[in-house]
Formats: sequence, structure tokens, C-alpha cells
Amino acid sequence: MHSIIIGTAGHIDHGKTSLIKALNGFDGDDLKEEQEKKITINLSFSNLKNKDINISFIDVPGHENLIKTMISGAFGFRICMFVVDINEGLKAQSIEHLKILEFLGVKDLILVLTKIDLCENINQNQQILLDELKKYKINILKIFPTSI
Repeated sequence: MHSIIIGTAGHIDHGKTSLIKALNGFDGDDLKEEQEKKITINLSFSNLKNKDINISFIDVPGHENLIKTMISGAFGFRICMFVVDINEGLKAQSIEHLKILEFLGVKDLILVLTKIDLCENINQNQQILLDELKKYKINILKIFPTSI
């Protein structure tokens, strides 16, 4: 069986954990503190099997105070699902996560545009985001607009 590790990265509250839950039903925010604060604090690990492929997910926190945890998870990434709220675009932690991914040599990204159902200017917002992402040494494999 072939395995691949895909991680999440992006600003807090842009939908990383919700994306994983939508993909495989796993809610990694199981700590009482995570549920109370409604933020990811610890790394979570889950998977999805498809025929001869096992896709393992590492979900990382997006909060600025948890950057060390994000980095420890990102060491295992082969590909990153870079999650961006289409309405907010790149925010402080988005940019910090991009720089960390660049530093760690994670170049292949799946760009996941979340909260698409709340966006009035999808094409315009997407183009602005793609223009901003040109500053980074990344390879966007695919763009997925979604509403989780």
C-alpha cells in the first residue's frame, strides 16, 4: 500500500480542522480546552484510505502562540493543504506558515479556499490571493474552493 502524508497550514479559524473532519469524519479537537476555546491546540493525526493509497493527515494549530506545535507537525509534511478563508485572504499566521513551509522545503501545496459560500467576489478574491502567493517558493498542485 502506498502512503502519503498531507498536512494542514493556515491562519486560525480558516477551517483546517473542519476540512479534515469533512474529508474523513475525524475531529482532532478532543481536548476539553480545545472544545472550550474552539481552537486547535495539539497536533492531530488521522487518515483516509482509497484503494491502494493511505493518505495520512497531520492537522496543526493556526494560533500564533502555538507556532512551535505547528512546526513540529510540519516536519512530517510531504504535501500541505494550505487553507485560506477566501473572504479574509492571507493573514498574519497564513504568511508565517508559508515562511515555515518554505524553510522546511515543503513546496507542494493544495490551496483550499474555504467559506466560499460567503464570498461575493470569488474570482477577484482568488486572483488577489494567487498574486500574493507568487512571492513564495511554492507549487500549487490544485485549487479547491469549498464550503465546509
